[in-house]
Amino acid sequence: MLRLRYTPLVFALAGLLLTGCRTYGDDYGTTPKTHAALQAAVSSFEEDLRRAEADLQRLREAADQADTLRALANAYADLVEQHASLLQTQRARAGRLSAEAGYRRLHTAYGATVTEQRMQEKRYRRAVRRVRAVVQDSASVPTSGEEAPRRYMIRPMNFPETDGTGDLTMPEALRGR
Repeated sequence: MLRLRYTPLVFALAGLLLTGCRTYGDDYGTTPKTHAALQAAVSSFEEDLRRAEADLQRLREAADQADTLRALANAYADLVEQHASLLQTQRARAGRLSAEAGYRRLHTAYGATVTEQRMQEKRYRRAVRRVRAVVQDSASVPTSGEEAPRRYMIRPMNFPETDGTGDLTMPEALRGR
């Protein structure tokens, strides 16, 4: 009696093992796409470094006129150095992997690259908000979420905000001098 009860389960597991799992791996040609996405992410991170260096130059020019910004300029310079170091690490990681590398290795490398870039982006946003707070001579700078209370709304992760407010840029932060 027990045999008949578990027979469909045994057949299902055997069928799964014999056919292979089709939801994971490179049966769909994803490794070249992942490699191309990794290369594109590294090149966009390089462009972000150029923008950050230009923002650092603006901040240093403003710090020459206002002593209160010197410490922030030094902290931002440290962020730019960290960005350059991360860029070198990401270039080395992307250089070690080819389009023929395994799916798992490419996917892990791509995930690590994107995560590092997001973390660096958050650091820059915090630094720019601090610059704005010092320029406006206030202890805290209200963000777009603090301006008006909102009703609870479900928004998928990484889905853009619909209110149209963009990120605060360094020229905007320095505008109140």
